[in-house]
Amino acid sequence: MVNYLGLGDYLPIVELILGINGEWLGKGVGIALAASVLATPQASFGGIQSYPELKRKAAVLPEHSIKNHPSLDSNKRGLHREWMFITINSRT
Repeated sequence: MVNYLGLGDYLPIVELILGINGEWLGKGVGIALAASVLATPQASFGGIQSYPELKRKAAVLPEHSIKNHPSLDSNKRGLHREWMFITINSRT
């Protein structure tokens, strides 16, 4: 079973990296873009997963962070989301 990151995971990561209040960030216009980025590893069509392997699911997080720009310095946060995704899934 794969554990996916949600906004509840994203905001504390951003808080830690930038030192900005997560509640304030959650009200920003980029939060919908961040939700889109976090949903990408779960993408499927007709019951077929777009990213079937764990390494592909992890790799798509920084890729889409860079493309969507949900917030400033998306490259750094994209790599942190990838690291967090791999970490929570290595425990299962």
